[in-house]
Amino acid sequence: MNENALPERIAIEQLAEAVDPATGARAKTWSVLHARVPAQYRPLSSGESLKAAAATSSLRVRFIVPRLLGVTAAMRVRYDGRLFALTGEPIVDPTKRNRMTIEAEAGVIDG
Repeated sequence: MNENALPERIAIEQLAEAVDPATGARAKTWSVLHARVPAQYRPLSSGESLKAAAATSSLRVRFIVPRLLGVTAAMRVRYDGRLFALTGEPIVDPTKRNRMTIEAEAGVIDG
């Protein structure tokens, strides 16, 4: 795969449960599954809507990446200091099986 076609770098994170060794308390935390993944970033749309008298906006994007194992819709992408929730399962390119597409939406993802 030509890395020049994938000039950006992203991290794919998964939700995990951590245990505090001192207290035994369990907490959910995000951990990196794949770091510094070559990617192509493509904004899809930017929409604004009024909900309950509060303005909200969203940014839907597409990341083209090398095919990775273990990525699911329950994960998130960290790119350029922003978090993106996956909006579905990754799609393997039927013509180039060594790549996949991740569609995501910017926003707060806290698990």
